[in-house]
Amino acid sequence: MNSHMLAPADAPHLASAILGAPRIAIDTEFHAEHRWLPELYLVQIAIPGGDAWIVDPKVPGLIQELAPALRATPWVVHGGEQDLKLMERALGGVPESVLDTQIEAGLVDTWFPSTFAALVKTWVGKELDKSETLSDLSQRPLTRAQL
Repeated sequence: MNSHMLAPADAPHLASAILGAPRIAIDTEFHAEHRWLPELYLVQIAIPGGDAWIVDPKVPGLIQELAPALRATPWVVHGGEQDLKLMERALGGVPESVLDTQIEAGLVDTWFPSTFAALVKTWVGKELDKSETLSDLSQRPLTRAQL
């Protein structure tokens, strides 16, 4: 799977791919510290059998161009309560069908809540790089490591 930073010219292509997918995985990066409301900094979208896309919600109009496709396609999230709130505000709604892998994992095992990294390590045996988790995502341009 390849990752791409979404350019405005590619938004129609991504919207079409989202609408053609049976479901998509969504993850957001945001900061809530020292803010009245959490601020959305990145949206990551993965399409089954396709690529992963990084969407910068700070690019004017970009997330809104994807909004109809994102609201129409079922999502998979992990620990998505805050993601859903942020995306509902950004998109004007979220899809009716959302599967949260953190809740699903809690149904099949006793550890709840569990981080996505912990589940991947346990079930797939792979260590995820989380070194940029607390980096300053408000600064542009983002570094390659942050992406």
